[in-house]
Amino acid sequence: MSQASHAIEYRLKVSTRARHVRLRVKPYLGLEITVPKRFPKKYIPEILQQHESWIARQLQEQQQSLQAIALPQHIQLSCLQQTFSIGYETSAKIRLSENADQLIIQHETEQQAIKLLRNWIRRLAKTSLTPRLHELAREFGFKFDKVAIRSQKSRWGSCSSSGTISLNDQLLFMPAATVRYLMIHE
Repeated sequence: MSQASHAIEYRLKVSTRARHVRLRVKPYLGLEITVPKRFPKKYIPEILQQHESWIARQLQEQQQSLQAIALPQHIQLSCLQQTFSIGYETSAKIRLSENADQLIIQHETEQQAIKLLRNWIRRLAKTSLTPRLHELAREFGFKFDKVAIRSQKSRWGSCSSSGTISLNDQLLFMPAATVRYLMIHE
């Protein structure tokens, strides 16, 4: 086994739904290895060695793409018909403060700033989309048990058999009419 595969940092995720080992390189998180529940962990170094060149290539591409990303100076939330300007301050304090139509993000690293912004979007989605969904439920006479707000990659929304409606926090960036249509659909 080469030295490089010993040095590769990764997060291990054990999944009851996984049937095979899956390697993914995630933004800001690096390599994630998902394994089935009873997978023998002693084989992970061997898997790292077998896929060493692919992992290195993916990590390099990820790093290059992240360097190209600039922190936004403003954010437009079409669903709410609001635009926020964003100011950044390098600080030992890590926090986001909101004042009317302006956000101030205090951070040490860009990753912290992005995490703060994502968390703010998710909270805002929960406080603004949930009441709209309840309103539509009353208007159209449908029922649901719970609302979940997530940052999904491939779905705008879904409805489970247990009555939970999941909405993507990125709906805030969509026109209000589109969001309304999607909520009625779910």
